[in-house]
Amino acid sequence: MVDLQNARGAARLAEAAAAAAAIVGDAREGEFRVASQKGNTEVARIHAENAIRQKNEAINFLRMSARVEAVAARVQSAVTMGKATGFLAETSPLLSCRRSRPASSGGGGKERVFTEHLFNLKLAAKELKRNAKKCDKEKKAAKAKIKKAIQKGNTEVARIHAENAIRQKNEAINFLRMSASVEAVAARVQTAVTMGKVTKSMARVVKSMESMNLEKISALMDKFEHQFETLDVQTRQMEDTMSSTTTLTTPQNQMDTLLQEMADEAG
Repeated sequence: MVDLQNARGAARLAEAAAAAAAIVGDAREGEFRVASQKGNTEVARIHAENAIRQKNEAINFLRMSARVEAVAARVQSAVTMGKATGFLAETSPLLSCRRSRPASSGGGGKERVFTEHLFNLKLAAKELKRNAKKCDKEKKAAKAKIKKAIQKGNTEVARIHAENAIRQKNEAINFLRMSASVEAVAARVQTAVTMGKVTKSMARVVKSMESMNLEKISALMDKFEHQFETLDVQTRQMEDTMSSTTTLTTPQNQMDTLLQEMADEAG
């Protein structure tokens, strides 16, 4: 995590250096125009060389910042995805065991384990959604920078920001897809927990029916029916989650399309 913070700090420093070099380049370009208007050819040439050098340095710093930020984003994505994958790997054997054994055989201990895994899965899904929103915010910021660069005629700078915007968009899609998968598994765990409660209730009903009168049996059956209604709600939630998980594809020539879109907005 320390290395990740250092990488992001280095990316911010490189971006700041790029901005500073761009400012100096604009200033030298202004001096070049003044010298040209005064007919000072040699002075104008010196300022032109300096302006070009500063602008090239700005592009190099910006390109470096984008690369470091991309590496930091991949590290963050790997950490977050790793946590979610770990929770899924831990939960999968429990679901298989749940299907192969009666729910009441594990006692309260298994119910507590399932509840703990359910909490972890929901937490992981929320973290994935937060990362998706962060990527979407970064994408919007990059698109604003694209428009600004196009308005200034800085095609290379616009291209660098376009690469960043597309990367952020793809990261957001990946986070959302993983979040949907985790939520689907969480719904299955919730269903398993509910099924365990229903099965225990069934066992108590069968055991108690031998000695109970019809009135008490009717009350138990009403409670039993209520638990089945709760299970139906959980099942519908799981189905809704699974049906909302769709395959998302990225169009071809994303960068050219995005640059054209920003150029149209910039006028």
